[in-house]
Amino acid sequence: MTIKDITPSYLAYGDGFSQMADGNVDAAFALSGYPAAAVMQTVATKEIKFIEVQPAKLEAIMKKYPYYTDITIGKDVYKTKKDAVLIGVQNVLIVKKNFSEEAVYQITKALFDNLPEFAAANANAKQIDIKKASQVPIPLHPGAARFYSGK
Repeated sequence: MTIKDITPSYLAYGDGFSQMADGNVDAAFALSGYPAAAVMQTVATKEIKFIEVQPAKLEAIMKKYPYYTDITIGKDVYKTKKDAVLIGVQNVLIVKKNFSEEAVYQITKALFDNLPEFAAANANAKQIDIKKASQVPIPLHPGAARFYSGK
């Protein structure tokens, strides 16, 4: 399959999934935390499958485009037959370069020290992985770098 085999439909995010559920399009992209409401609406009436990228290809993509990461979506999230390893991106908190180092350190510390409470209040926060949090393709603010280094 090549890009020439694809006929794109430029739809609003939710419309892509409703059109897929209605059988008008074959695939839709979800660039969101999970579970995504639009995908959940589709799953309510249809079975979905993920298009997985082979491990070697995924590794090559992440090497070439370091802002991508691998994510695993458990089969229970969207009632799929198996867990899926997909291409993902991390959300990042961005501040001005001259923002106080101490303030950024305290914000980062507060976030990770209270992650269980944050995750209980926000489903997307359950996906925050401290091991991956500092692995971003942009320079870390000195305050965040200090937090991740444990100093």
